[in-house]
Amino acid sequence: MSDYKSYANATGMGGAGYVQGGLSQGDASSSSAPKRTQHTLRPVTIKQLLKVSETHADGDFKLDGQDLSQVKLIAAVRNVNKQTTLTTYKLEDGTGTIDAKLFATEDADAESLAQIVDGVYVRVIGQLKSFRERNYFLNLFNYQSIQVVKDPNEITTHNLEVIHAHASSTRNKMHTGQQDVSMTPAAPYQASGFAGAAQTDDFISNKAVELLTECPDRKVGYHRHELFKRIGEIQGGQARFE
Repeated sequence: MSDYKSYANATGMGGAGYVQGGLSQGDASSSSAPKRTQHTLRPVTIKQLLKVSETHADGDFKLDGQDLSQVKLIAAVRNVNKQTTLTTYKLEDGTGTIDAKLFATEDADAESLAQIVDGVYVRVIGQLKSFRERNYFLNLFNYQSIQVVKDPNEITTHNLEVIHAHASSTRNKMHTGQQDVSMTPAAPYQASGFAGAAQTDDFISNKAVELLTECPDRKVGYHRHELFKRIGEIQGGQARFE
């Protein structure tokens, strides 16, 4: 669907391989080997994060019935609270709001972080954490885990990744007529210059899921350009993705 490796490289996870639902950093070498946690990079919306199920008090989470390790989110910055050792970013993507926390480190790129101000769109990679029972926040690994989005097409690509990951994880549910509304991609506000490129609606979301489900090669799916072309034909117009 898209090049997940670019996001892996940004967080030092290069060399990982793609598995259904995200990136894998390694599995058990055999069924007799001790079970190891599978680390995946899952594209999500904030609404999905706020609806996850917590498996136990230690903070393990599941989304669409699968373990949730590391997540990728694209959202607008609504507030920046910078303190001596911790910076908290309030993020919003049109489906909800969540805080992302970044602890200060000596190797942090001050120039890069200075670009992250109210109103800009950012790409965030981190781990979901909770405190005081269902008060969620994202724990960022390092300063490279939050980057300003410079290409509006990246927002659209992320929305398609969210749909694809959800469709892959819940294929059995969809065959029985069930569907989780939490997969609806983010719809950024008109106040942003990216809003026109990022807008989506239930028809497009549902049609994309339907096309991916009916794709002859489900493991590979459609290239994003082909998916946009098919959706454009269904709508009677030409969808654009350049």
